[in-house]
Amino acid sequence: MISNRINRIDSLLDPGQVSRLEEFFFEQLNSLAVDFDIDESVVFALTQKETLLMRILSYRAATTPIFSEILETIKEWARDRFSFSDWFVNPMFYYKICRPGQSLIDSDAFLYTEPHYDKSVDGGQFLSFWVPLRATSLETGGLCDFDLPVDVQLTEFPFQGKNRLDLTTYLKDPNPIDQICRNATRNYFCEPGDVLVFGPECLHGATRPISDIRLSLNFQIFPAVDVSSMSTFERKKVTLYQRFPLLFLAATLESLGDKNGVQRILENRSESKVIGAQLEAVLSNISKADVSTSALGKKVHWRSELAWLNEIDRLQEGCVLWT
Repeated sequence: MISNRINRIDSLLDPGQVSRLEEFFFEQLNSLAVDFDIDESVVFALTQKETLLMRILSYRAATTPIFSEILETIKEWARDRFSFSDWFVNPMFYYKICRPGQSLIDSDAFLYTEPHYDKSVDGGQFLSFWVPLRATSLETGGLCDFDLPVDVQLTEFPFQGKNRLDLTTYLKDPNPIDQICRNATRNYFCEPGDVLVFGPECLHGATRPISDIRLSLNFQIFPAVDVSSMSTFERKKVTLYQRFPLLFLAATLESLGDKNGVQRILENRSESKVIGAQLEAVLSNISKADVSTSALGKKVHWRSELAWLNEIDRLQEGCVLWT
């Protein structure tokens, strides 16, 4: 569907849209400090990689109208360039702030993110999008791919199955991987409004910020025709989000322990007229995460944050959510 390297789409988005998402990020740092009763400096320190706090912030961002506008712009771009007329969003959104000297990143490692292939809904066709919310450069680091000989890439980073590396494995001994990738790294620096897109066969990573922070958003879309071949869990996930996005986001935030984020959605929800009492039933069946300060700084696996999809199977047969 797309080449096995990163592609930059210049000026796809309105820089004003991007700027508003950047502003939202810093507004939410203040809001999270109040909502979880922790100091603002502590909140900022907890915004590393996929910590619980960053997952909450990411799903809060997805509730905003500007986020929906960006999704629609990107789906329209895909409709214009590929043979699929309808595209769905994989509802796993990642706001990321990367800054020099983060404690989770080894100071000797060349990369901020290990070389890997994106995985998505049951391994089907999909496109990954990376949206920088500020200009990127050597000083901020950014998304990169690797111009490696095919035999080297497939030996060191086989495509089939799980990725050979995760970040923890890479950071235990980054030197062997750095020796392979350092001179093969291709950087794709962007201005606000530019978007990077790539497919599942693109081996990519990210370089470390040197002297300035990097702020970005990433997510995936896939052809709607693929839904019928998905597993029950994946089909449930994407169908619920397409039909009732605010309910999906409220339920996810509920499972992450963000009661104030949920309340803000419920106060403005337009979907309640359709869902009715089922909304209360969904939320009452969800286990809540520990939101102590120490827990907010721990990494959350995506299966944990969406485990609520299995929990609400206890709802009665014929629930409007699944019909």
